Amino acid sequence: MPEADRVLIDATALTGGGGREYARCLVGELGRDPRRFEITVLASEGFGVERGATGCDLTVIRLPAGPRALRVLGRVAHQELILPFRLRDFDLLYAPADVGPRFHSTPLVAMVQNLHLWDNRFYDNPRLRLLQRRARRTLRGADRVVFPSQAALASVRRRLSLPLERCVVVHHGLTWRPAERTRPATAARPYLFLPCALERHKNLEVLIRSIPHLQDPLLEVWIAGPSETDPKYARQIRSLVDRLGVRPRVRLLGPLSHDEVMTHYRDALALVFCSKLESFGLPLPEAMAAGTPIVAADEPIHREIAGDAALYFRSDDSVELARCVARIAADREATRRRIETGRARVARFSWKQSTDRLCAVFRQVIDERRDACTAQVRA
Repeated sequence: MPEADRVLIDATALTGGGGREYARCLVGELGRDPRRFEITVLASEGFGVERGATGCDLTVIRLPAGPRALRVLGRVAHQELILPFRLRDFDLLYAPADVGPRFHSTPLVAMVQNLHLWDNRFYDNPRLRLLQRRARRTLRGADRVVFPSQAALASVRRRLSLPLERCVVVHHGLTWRPAERTRPATAARPYLFLPCALERHKNLEVLIRSIPHLQDPLLEVWIAGPSETDPKYARQIRSLVDRLGVRPRVRLLGPLSHDEVMTHYRDALALVFCSKLESFGLPLPEAMAAGTPIVAADEPIHREIAGDAALYFRSDDSVELARCVARIAADREATRRRIETGRARVARFSWKQSTDRLCAVFRQVIDERRDACTAQVRA
């Protein structure tokens, strides 16, 4: 039996949020079945997977303690100065966080995670501009660039000229599929649910402004997620809630566990997903799996993931959002059909399928490099 090819996954640049959750799920699936690869994972402290918990070899990189800037410098120094030497023992490097080392002879597959590097409508600062320069160099030098969605691919290619033959779409998987509802709703009042951090691209203003237009005066809005990443925007949202006089109908729940989030899906009248910038949009398949109706901003990424399982509103139109919510109760048969559509559609978003597709990319890149080396020797 041929020796397994060695793949190094550099997850050190994933510091939290959806990117780190992606890497944990990928490592969990590869630990269960490495697809004839020998997998080594480099991660920073707090990655969330214990050494020996999967079949992958996990190496934790200890970054300097202290201010965030110092930790960033430590991460960059490791990636640019130490990682190239580690790569001599591997057949492929997978960089799942936009950036990789400047110098490397090992084949490189990179994933686009952070669309803020390519779309500065919501955030633009020196750190992002530095990351964009590094990501631009990485993506242009990669053997393959992986995108979580067709919409993300289209968005980045408008800003960065990449040969289409080197671009691959690999959807993320769904972390956990909840069982059917087996108990009555626990909320005292009906609510719309949105799990997300309080960040500008999440477009929370349109959801808050829709509250006075909702037909049901008891209907509340529950938002579950941290507010620390953009405290100024979090204050703006709280101020808007007060100006509109809707504070009794808004609950900012803060960060919740995954199980708590899934429970809130099951009890919600609907998921309202109003984000203007997503590379994938995990709440959409989560809601489909939970059997929760979906109201989403009319963005290409949302239609790609949710399809006919959702109702759509113009992303800045709070009145249209409220009308979509009203349609959920007004036409229960149509709502039931959309829920069933979602339950069928979510089957395409599994970590097994996602990892199978990604490993097929790994295999193709490794074989191409070997074929090129063989041809060069023969010449």
